[in-house]
Amino acid sequence: MKKSELLKYLPLLCPGCGRDDCTAPGGRLCPECTGKLLFFSPDMRCPGCGGENVSALEFCQQCLAEPPRPWKQALALFAYRTFGKDLIRRFKFNGQPQLAWPLGIMAAELLAESGIKPDFLVPVPLTLIRQLNRTYNQSALIAETISGISGIPVLSPLVRRFTLRHQAMRDRNSRHQGLLREFRIRKTVRDLNLLLIDDVLTTGATLSAAARTLLDAGAKEVNVLVLARSISYDAKNTAVIPF
Repeated sequence: MKKSELLKYLPLLCPGCGRDDCTAPGGRLCPECTGKLLFFSPDMRCPGCGGENVSALEFCQQCLAEPPRPWKQALALFAYRTFGKDLIRRFKFNGQPQLAWPLGIMAAELLAESGIKPDFLVPVPLTLIRQLNRTYNQSALIAETISGISGIPVLSPLVRRFTLRHQAMRDRNSRHQGLLREFRIRKTVRDLNLLLIDDVLTTGATLSAAARTLLDAGAKEVNVLVLARSISYDAKNTAVIPF
């Protein structure tokens, strides 16, 4: 029996809070943890980042401040704030790869609802050094989870070169300039519809560089799915800036 089938019948401790009085059937987050996430409305989705766009323009304010996106459509599960930020940081930096399952379930459901039908899922790769230090690639784990649920195969055509600086430590211009030659192709992607998978979209520089590399190598279409979208907010009153 596959893991996805077995977990349907097993009540497990919630992988989000781990409370012994809060079971989560199927390995999902419990209702309390799910309620803490700031999900984006699918009816107001910005195609550039997957976040909400409440303006009359095609793209949200944050995307308009960035270079044009090379992908057709972006999907994002929730905002990179509060509990969502905590989950991602635990999954990415604190050695909790088991969070790939509940996060991957929600990502697979988002993909199914979107109507996007890629030929392959493409996780954004880590550099070899970072992969060895972290022991796993969080984007690959999410892609594998989505694949197990949806049946869409995973393809890993990208290789990432070594860099001394983490992208989170760079400003906007440095991110885009520093990533122009970050990726190279090791497998053919000609005439394929691809879905790039990553954990967080901030400026979109990493995903843009990866998408351009795939399109330059002959990919027919590239779309993007991320777990979280980093959103701007007014530091004075902490209200989310409309976008």
